[in-house]
Amino acid sequence: MADEARNVAVLIDFENLNELQSLEAVVELGAKYGKVVIKLAIGNFSTSGDNGHQRLQELGVLPVHESTAGKGKNSSDMRMAIEAVNLFHDREKSIDVFVLATSDVDFLPLAQWLRAMGKHVVGAGSSSAVTKWQTGVDEFVIVKEVKVAAEAAESVNKASTTSNKKKAPKSKPANTNKPPASGKSATPNVLNPKYKDVIETAISQVFGNGATEIESDALLKRIMKIEPQFSCRKAGFTRFRKLVESFDQVSIPVDSSGGKFVIRKRGNW
Repeated sequence: MADEARNVAVLIDFENLNELQSLEAVVELGAKYGKVVIKLAIGNFSTSGDNGHQRLQELGVLPVHESTAGKGKNSSDMRMAIEAVNLFHDREKSIDVFVLATSDVDFLPLAQWLRAMGKHVVGAGSSSAVTKWQTGVDEFVIVKEVKVAAEAAESVNKASTTSNKKKAPKSKPANTNKPPASGKSATPNVLNPKYKDVIETAISQVFGNGATEIESDALLKRIMKIEPQFSCRKAGFTRFRKLVESFDQVSIPVDSSGGKFVIRKRGNW
């Protein structure tokens, strides 16, 4: 059952995923995680023509046109990343779950950043997506198998009603690595001891050159350099800011706001 308290953004890499059945599966998938407040498909629609727009219109998805910058370049990938970051900073929409519909591993840094900042990231693509992408998100769903499951179930029903002699084909379940998470931690904002040394080491390193004040992104990048699979949720926190505030070695000025914030060294540790 979807958690209506969570806002969901569905971002579709239309260059990578544009079949009607797969698009339908992605839209349905987003609704399983909460209230879908925005659905975008980014791609070069001059190549897909009216057919592409029509498919998206039927599903209530807003097409965002981005022409290819040049041979071998895909500017729609960059545009999709920009849209995701803008949504992250959009306080009005307050997105909790990002569904990234693509099989392109180039979106891994985006997924890692969103996860590190406390967002739940769901990947949706084909079974041919590389393992690094499938394991780089909180959950990965093979959308084409949603269609396969429905077709297989229908075949079972037909076979059972037309003949008892033939063995009905087994239905293949939709591939979800994990069931949809509730988005709520049993003990929110309590540090996972596994990450204590990692974060303290990162803090020591970023302030090791005599700096007394840094941007939050600098600390986040250093943490992920030490532990590439780091995420706020794994560390026990819903927001990176709250995680930083739990360490006595640093403080955050009260005037810091937005996604990025200032971190100051405290004392002579």
